[in-house]
Amino acid sequence: MTDLDLLARRLEEGKEALLLALAGVGPEEFVWEDEQGRSLRRLLEGAVDALNLHWGRLLALALGLPPVPCIAPAQFASAREAVLVLQVAHRRLLNLLHPLSPEELKREAVTPEGRQVRVVEILAMVAGQYEEWAKEIRFLRQSYAAGGRKG
Repeated sequence: MTDLDLLARRLEEGKEALLLALAGVGPEEFVWEDEQGRSLRRLLEGAVDALNLHWGRLLALALGLPPVPCIAPAQFASAREAVLVLQVAHRRLLNLLHPLSPEELKREAVTPEGRQVRVVEILAMVAGQYEEWAKEIRFLRQSYAAGGRKG
């Protein structure tokens, strides 16, 4: 199994963990905010924006591809919509990987902060980001279940 295969598997597993953490989210839970103003809705909007507007653009830059056009910041009305758009953003990111050779994993891009990162590092960071998002979702859901509900 190649590094690319392992990274693609890790990305897929990360997405699945995220979707599993969202299973059964109702409308009230989706928009509920904790004391710091965090919500599943905001977290998922940020996740999709990161996949589309940060990671996807960085990968496209590293691979010499044009960024995906016409991507606007996410605004979700429901958990169902968020899940669907998340899956589309994930697929769009993975589509950038299909023609990759092992040599292309070494290509680099410069982050907005000025740091040079290789494609393989970008993919590992995205996989780690999925794990963090799933962890945050579980935390918010536990907080909601523990009495965070209104009314």
